[in-house]
Amino acid sequence: EEDIEKNDYWQEHYPGKRRQSQDYNFTAAQTWSKLTDTRVVAGYSDDHVTTSRTAGLGVSRWVWRENIQLSVDVSRTVVDQPVFEVLDTNSDFMGEPARVSSTGTSLGIKTLATPTTVTNVSWLHLEKNNRPPTNIYGAGVKQFIPWSESAVHLDASRALNYGRITSDTTYGEVDAWIFQGAFLQSLWKGANARTSYRYYRENEVTRIEQEEYVRGTDLVSLNVSQELTPKDVANLEFPVVVEFSVARYRSNEVDDGRKLAANIYEVGLQAQF
Repeated sequence: EEDIEKNDYWQEHYPGKRRQSQDYNFTAAQTWSKLTDTRVVAGYSDDHVTTSRTAGLGVSRWVWRENIQLSVDVSRTVVDQPVFEVLDTNSDFMGEPARVSSTGTSLGIKTLATPTTVTNVSWLHLEKNNRPPTNIYGAGVKQFIPWSESAVHLDASRALNYGRITSDTTYGEVDAWIFQGAFLQSLWKGANARTSYRYYRENEVTRIEQEEYVRGTDLVSLNVSQELTPKDVANLEFPVVVEFSVARYRSNEVDDGRKLAANIYEVGLQAQF
């Protein structure tokens, strides 16, 4: 559930200040000959007003003496939502279409720089039917600390969304930066904890007025997982991982002074067959 100040869209489509969403996600991965990984992703979300469906495929391959991994992923997302149009300053109505579809293609290169250091670079190209194409460039490093059985992950990305803007969107042109940091710690046998922080900064040139606005969000999260094997639990036929996470999301002030703040709680179960 999310707690948010009311606006015209919420007053029309949601009965109160709170929105409850049901999310279902499925991920399957397979390793072939220790060098090739394949993965399948599917997701569905429904809050009784807007529905979203996602499907994706990916493959990765270690090459050059298993020091470099090449990855390719493709995904497709379709969102069905109510039509909500507003009168723009040029007296034209604008708004998101009832169905928004997007197709993403990403390429990645991961390098084993040292036995305890992994670096990666990536590129994502996203096509949507209501926005200009988006290109996201990313780079990161993962450093394992053997003596404490912990690791540090650092990532930075830049997203560019420039092109022809039509009345099928309320957004303008966007230049954004994303910075992420995480600390992972092994707690005891089969248990791990992850603390992370994500900062997002967006410079947007509005669709009509051509004015520039700066927006940002913060996300702090804590995740704890426990792996259970048939040796740990009687009558368990395959390994499972139980996860619990809590997160706090906050945005800065937007044009009309409203803020968005949300607490996120998740419980997950993974099985290895």
